[in-house]
Amino acid sequence: MKMNLEWLLSPFDKQEFLDFYLEQQPLVISRNNPHYFEKLLTLYDLNELMSHAENLGRLDVVLVNAGKKYQLSDYAKVETVGNVHIKSSLNISKALQLLIQDKATIVINQAINEWLPLRTLAANYAQELNTIPGANIFIAPPNAECFGAHFDEHDLFILQIYGSKHWRIYENPIFLPLEPQNERNFDFSGLKLLYEIDLQQGDILYLPRGFVHDVTTTDRASVHISFGGQHLTWASIVKSFVTKLAKNNRLLRQGMIKDVYDGQTYDQMVLELLKKELELNFNTPFIESIAPKFSFRSSEVSYF
Repeated sequence: MKMNLEWLLSPFDKQEFLDFYLEQQPLVISRNNPHYFEKLLTLYDLNELMSHAENLGRLDVVLVNAGKKYQLSDYAKVETVGNVHIKSSLNISKALQLLIQDKATIVINQAINEWLPLRTLAANYAQELNTIPGANIFIAPPNAECFGAHFDEHDLFILQIYGSKHWRIYENPIFLPLEPQNERNFDFSGLKLLYEIDLQQGDILYLPRGFVHDVTTTDRASVHISFGGQHLTWASIVKSFVTKLAKNNRLLRQGMIKDVYDGQTYDQMVLELLKKELELNFNTPFIESIAPKFSFRSSEVSYF
């Protein structure tokens, strides 16, 4: 089967997912098949991938821990150029030491840039849902937590590659947030717990943006892929439309300066302009013109 949305969801029905779950509610698919994701990533593949992490220009690796913040120098070689600190290489032995002794989680960011099967899945997914895809790989020791309770501003599929993880999923304090959590203050203490599950090897969890969650490994180590996409929202479409319109309309480029313009007059002028332009030009061709483009060029991807 082609690696795409249908493959991610199998045996769950794709249309049912689109109608009742996408951007609406979490979904857990338990397969009882620990080998399901082997065509995408295995532990052997991960070893190959990590062997190339010494050059961090190609692979972005960070270490995280819910109870402790690490400095780059704790696990990577850092070079200073002027006032800029650049991580030039990963010290794999130090990283593994922190993983074992300190229960740190190793995160490989944007792994689609370096692993062809992931990039293939990303390209197919992007084409199906008109989204900008991304994928991070999390390598965690037993009984560890890499982040505290939080939500993400993009939809996620959690692909459990090895071991298991314990998930607690709570209500969403804001429906489909546009900005990262750290840009607003939220109190999670009163949120209702919706699901508490152990995601096993071969299982998948879909998590719409905004649902608060906290995650810990069980008594086994864990490897999972956090795969998802940044959707083109109607808010971003309207913003792009107005920005494009302003390039050719001086009214929208003028500053709204207090005591300079008659507020009521200019409000009406802007309203009439937007109403007219939206009716004439806010259409499918415009939306397609700003839709995200994900270019799949296999020559850029390493097979190792």
